[in-house]
Amino acid sequence: MKDHPYLFAVVPGPVDHDACFNAAGFNDFDDSDDEWDQDLHTFIDHILKGLETMGNMSIRALDKPKYRRSLIERLMGKPELIATTTSSLFCVATDDQFNGAIIDFGTPSKCTLHISNGHPIIWLSCKEKNLIESTIGDIIEKLRFKKQDIDIDWSLL
Repeated sequence: MKDHPYLFAVVPGPVDHDACFNAAGFNDFDDSDDEWDQDLHTFIDHILKGLETMGNMSIRALDKPKYRRSLIERLMGKPELIATTTSSLFCVATDDQFNGAIIDFGTPSKCTLHISNGHPIIWLSCKEKNLIESTIGDIIEKLRFKKQDIDIDWSLL
C-alpha cells in the first residue's frame, strides 16, 4: 500500500442493518428496496467511469455472476445475460457469497478499488489524495447524493 498512501471508504447509506456496521459506529440504516439497488448500481457505474479517467481498468479479481435462463427462456431463444463489471461489483457489494473484487486504474496503478464481504463499502486506495476526492465529489454532486463525512471504527469492517 505504500504506492497508494491515501485510503478512502465510500458507503452509500442508508444500508441494511448490519452488525458489523453497527459495532463500528455507523448508524444510517434502513431497509433497501429496488430504488436503493438501482441507486447503488448507478453509483458503482459512475465510480468506474470516473476512475477510468485515471487510466485503463485492470481487473485483478472479480467474480462474475452466472445468470441462468429457464427452460422456457432457452426454448424461446431468449439471449443469455452477460454480467457487466458494474453488475458484478453490485453482487460483490450486496452478497457475501461472492469473493472480493480488486480493480486497478492506470498503468502503473494510480488508484485501486476494492469491494468485498457483501458490504456496500467501496474502498479506494490512491497515489494522490486530490485525484480521488475530486472524482468522488463530482460523482456525488452529479447524482445529487448527500455527502457526509463520519468517524467510524474501520477496523471492525
